Amino acid sequence: MYAAITDYKNNWAVVLLLFLPLFSCERADIAPEQPYAPTDVLLKTKGAVTIQDVFNFINTWDHEVSFMYGEVYTSALPPDSLDAVLAAINAKTYTSNETWSVSGYVHAPTATITLLPKFFDMHNRDHQTDWLATIGHLKLEEQGNGYVLYVHVPAGEEKEWVNTYKQHAAVEWAELNYIGGIDNR
Repeated sequence: MYAAITDYKNNWAVVLLLFLPLFSCERADIAPEQPYAPTDVLLKTKGAVTIQDVFNFINTWDHEVSFMYGEVYTSALPPDSLDAVLAAINAKTYTSNETWSVSGYVHAPTATITLLPKFFDMHNRDHQTDWLATIGHLKLEEQGNGYVLYVHVPAGEEKEWVNTYKQHAAVEWAELNYIGGIDNR
């Protein structure tokens, strides 16, 4: 009988040790504010959103868009036109720079030209107009992946703009541009 009472008391000690962290003085569920880059907001459009919709979205708020990427384009031109298509697109000031140029390939099973563009300074309406014309000339079609936009908003208003963007029907997600590091503990 004495052994059973001792075991019972030990069980309560184990239970108390298991639940003690739940009642500690620090709240583990409240993380400290993570630093983020001032003026930077990242957002992704939904896949069904067209490039014209993206331009309308950009022009609504008149914020600078440093770059955008993510959408895949295909061309209805013959597969042997790949080099000419890439040359035409990469000649544009808003699709290439010193570190980036549009890449592409011919999808073997379908013999379809497939392009992976990245766009710079697309808040510039001349760039928008030119890209829409290029889509027609090169017989391009969006594949419905959506676009990731790197947007600059007024300093101090980043969180408000994230919330505003999240409310927009074209937006899949919007986030601050968090600054992180690697913990080498």
